[in-house]
Amino acid sequence: MSIDLNTLSHQFKIGLGALVKDKFTGFEGYVLQRAQYLTGCDRYMVKPKSLDSNGLPQSAVWENENYLEVTDTSKCVGNNGPTAFKFNLGDVCTDHVTKFEGVVVCRMEPLSSILSYSGYRDWETD
Repeated sequence: MSIDLNTLSHQFKIGLGALVKDKFTGFEGYVLQRAQYLTGCDRYMVKPKSLDSNGLPQSAVWENENYLEVTDTSKCVGNNGPTAFKFNLGDVCTDHVTKFEGVVVCRMEPLSSILSYSGYRDWETD
């Protein structure tokens, strides 16, 4: 899969808040966050639909887009159009707080709509 590194927007296929099911395991849950990676894959953080055997919430897991099928969109929230990011994948950026400089390898959109980015730094060259 190829991706266009020179675009500030990305169209995710699954909406935030959608109920999804893993095609292989049957795991079901709600999409809390979605991420686009420099490698070309989209992944989704999925919070389990059911509680554990003690009645407590279970931890969310990250799933690859191609493993998921949407079973209900009635709880989708926010913009299901293209997500407008501030940085392109592959851009070199500096964190204002930590002064960490690195290449943007992942762009994430959570339910809170506060976009975040993951960076990579080649420590061997320093």
